[in-house]
Amino acid sequence: KTTLVEKDKYAYKHFVSDQIPIPEVFKIGKFDEQHYFCITEAKPGKTIDKWDKATQKKLYLELYEILDAIHAIKLSPGKYGWWEAEGIATFDSWRAYLLYKINDPYAKFEELYKSTFLERKLIENAYHKIKELMLYLPEERDLIHGDSGSNNALSDGEKITGVIDWGNSCFGDYLYDIAYMQFWQENPTEFYKGVKEHQEEHGKNVEYYEKRIICYMLHIGIGAVEFWAR
Repeated sequence: KTTLVEKDKYAYKHFVSDQIPIPEVFKIGKFDEQHYFCITEAKPGKTIDKWDKATQKKLYLELYEILDAIHAIKLSPGKYGWWEAEGIATFDSWRAYLLYKINDPYAKFEELYKSTFLERKLIENAYHKIKELMLYLPEERDLIHGDSGSNNALSDGEKITGVIDWGNSCFGDYLYDIAYMQFWQENPTEFYKGVKEHQEEHGKNVEYYEKRIICYMLHIGIGAVEFWAR
């Protein structure tokens, strides 16, 4: 079974570059059957969310550039979705992976409806909207960090020194990373404007941008409330 830190090791070996600062993983081991350890290269600074708002705003501009570099990595042909420590995914399409994630037996929604605050109508409405919006999704196979954002990027206050925590990385539509960051923003509207400005400056005209972002934010939302209910 893949431990999440093994994916950090794979990410360093295959994706690190001058544009993508990933700490090297030196050793992974186990204290016992439940507790693991991971020793990595130390990167200076602290996560972006620990800096003041003005510094965060400046660092986000660099983070957009790093995400562009991650999403531009040329991948060899293969399958979609969450990948194992060897870089192997198992789904035949991006859509199949997304649907599996919200139909995953591990979630046990029926049990959660009965025993927690989770509301059936909320989940079912979101699920139906996701299926409608899937008509607008591309079958792109980009590298997605999967947990991108201010708590998984280290900075010394001047520049980003490390991109960490590749455990949720997957292969699919790169906009999932943008939707993930927007979902967790204190001010998602301001973030949205910042990303759009960045894309316009780089001459990007993304087809069905809003529909794709909404689809992914709903998908992320289902996963978030299921996680906290469980």
